[in-house]
Amino acid sequence: MSVASVTSDDDYIYALYNGHVLEDAVGSRDDILLSNKLLVFDWEGTPCMAIKLDRPIKSITYDKKEHLILALGLNEKKDFALYSFPIKKYIQ
Repeated sequence: MSVASVTSDDDYIYALYNGHVLEDAVGSRDDILLSNKLLVFDWEGTPCMAIKLDRPIKSITYDKKEHLILALGLNEKKDFALYSFPIKKYIQ
């Protein structure tokens, strides 16, 4: 199974999970590398939660200053766009 992108903050590791194996990507379109599921782990590797995102995402990073996950994903027209969401909204 595949993780498309990984980022972290001081408390957690965030992995964009797409569930595909590498063989699925061979000969497939780029959309196989997209995901709408974000897995959250603590620094010991313990799974904490899974967050379902409202759009397909290709990659993520963490903005430490604003405490946001920044994500490159597809908009309604299937063009790439930059999105952000406050991760602390999901993690209490």
